[in-house]
Amino acid sequence: MATKKATGVAAVRGTRDLWAKDLAAQQHVVSIMQSTCSRYGYAPVQTPMIESTDLYMRSLGTTSDIVSKEMYTFPDNSNNSLTLRPEGTAGVVRSMLSNGLQYAGPHKVSYSGSMFRYERPQRGRYREFQQFGRMRIEYLGSNGPHIDIDVLAMANDVVNALGLDLTLHINTLGCVDSRKAYRSTLTAFLDPLKHELSADSQQR
Repeated sequence: MATKKATGVAAVRGTRDLWAKDLAAQQHVVSIMQSTCSRYGYAPVQTPMIESTDLYMRSLGTTSDIVSKEMYTFPDNSNNSLTLRPEGTAGVVRSMLSNGLQYAGPHKVSYSGSMFRYERPQRGRYREFQQFGRMRIEYLGSNGPHIDIDVLAMANDVVNALGLDLTLHINTLGCVDSRKAYRSTLTAFLDPLKHELSADSQQR
């Protein structure tokens, strides 16, 4: 006999319920990522799902698609503007600064949890989704190649642990000086053509 679906309140569009099988699969992936991060010396950190809207406007920029189109933002009862976190990095940096840890580094931390973006739902894309990230926070924000090597090695370990048959292709955008020169050349080329760009592209 067919089971009838109950009528009434449905899940919010772009969200989903996870039952035993799917939840176990998700937890398995997260567990592998967490254990890999731990082996590389990354400590877990947990930040709130809601933050001040200003945090994301500062970190992501007011003209970014995330801030201008995709954030779930609302006033609380005291009329403070709050936002459901659309990504994890800003909250971790905010936590570091709030707790006075910026000069006690370097810090190697990992984070995971639900993120929220008002995007067009489609297969594999939801408005509530899980994100796992890692950050290496240096004294002065160093971003040398050793950090990239760390990330690539960790990602390779995770892929192998999950039994995925993937090939890693490594590219480069050059050093800081070459990227600056490229950006300058590209800007000079595009500037006379900016009137042909969309309003969003011109604003950016």
